[in-house]
Amino acid sequence: MKLLTLLIASFTLFAVVLGWTKEDYEIFDLVSAIEAAEGKGTTFYSWLEVSPTATSSEIGKAYRKK
Repeated sequence: MKLLTLLIASFTLFAVVLGWTKEDYEIFDLVSAIEAAEGKGTTFYSWLEVSPTATSSEIGKAYRKK
């Protein structure tokens, strides 16, 4: 039973990783680049100086100001 659970979990993880697109990997690169430039723990929200609950328009406005 444990082996079956492990196989199902492995297959699920494998399927999720295969589901990532090129854009998903680019996001990981962007996060790394922002942390390298601005310091460890910097997020897009803190970089844009908006709250994590900001709307799309607020994020867009903050991005255009940068």
